[in-house]
Amino acid sequence: MLGLVSLSAASAVPEKDQPLDLGIVDVIGVTPLQGSAVAAQKIPANIQTVSSKQLEKAQSLSLAEYINRYLGSVSINEAQNNPLQPDIYYRGFAATPI
Repeated sequence: MLGLVSLSAASAVPEKDQPLDLGIVDVIGVTPLQGSAVAAQKIPANIQTVSSKQLEKAQSLSLAEYINRYLGSVSINEAQNNPLQPDIYYRGFAATPI
């Protein structure tokens, strides 16, 4: 009988080890593939946009050239020596034609 009582006392979880209810956590995911209904002011990052008038005024030969010249944090590399297939690097991410 004493063994049964000590076993049940050992299996009781102390009050301080009980999980806490933290409430509801809202997670907002933003990906460019599905579009976003999140307002630009709520996105914790720098957002850069270009209008068609800005593209026209700059008279760049290609979109890659415009991005390289006028947008921050973007780097263009023509590793294949083909200006029509540049590698675009943006904050650690790469978009390559390969």
